[in-house]
Amino acid sequence: LGDMGGLGKGRVNAAILRWAMKEGRVPIFVTEKPGLYSDMYRDLTDIGIAKWLGRDVRILPTDNSLSMFLDDEETVKLKSGDKSAHEKLLNELTVDDFESTYDVLFTTYSQMNTVQGGRTTERRTVLQRLMPHAIVVLDESHNGGAAETGRVAKPKPGKAPKRSLYIRELLEEAAGVMYSSATYAKRADSMDRYRSTNLA
Repeated sequence: LGDMGGLGKGRVNAAILRWAMKEGRVPIFVTEKPGLYSDMYRDLTDIGIAKWLGRDVRILPTDNSLSMFLDDEETVKLKSGDKSAHEKLLNELTVDDFESTYDVLFTTYSQMNTVQGGRTTERRTVLQRLMPHAIVVLDESHNGGAAETGRVAKPKPGKAPKRSLYIRELLEEAAGVMYSSATYAKRADSMDRYRSTNLA
């Protein structure tokens, strides 16, 4: 989805997440920063997600220690546990656990980074576990490229792959992928991120 800003990409993305829920898939929303979680909550609200579900949407963020309002009235707050508690939750989460407790997973591109020493994280592990059942919506999908070097770096022996390669490998396991960006083709050497489409 390559429309320019203000033309309704968010509503389309929200509709894809709702469709994934209807189909019994794991909806995963990936965006640039946590501040944009409220934008997706607004879009889900505007397409009637609460009326369809019969309750408010249940969101699992991968971010730990999160506490933010999702609505302008500041009545709906998205919260997560501290680092230790939230990592334990993510580490133990199964597909069945997700489907019985949550409706959609929210994460950011930076949440897919490795940590010091090139180690992987519980956030990356839970995404890999859910991915075969997932419909992934990549908001601002140009952020999934190889911005660091202009090319996808191969991991060093014993190290987890960096974000750019990790995302590419992750999406190959997904049940479906939706790309959304007004600037999706900024770099020719990053176009292979769209390998799940007929563009690459």
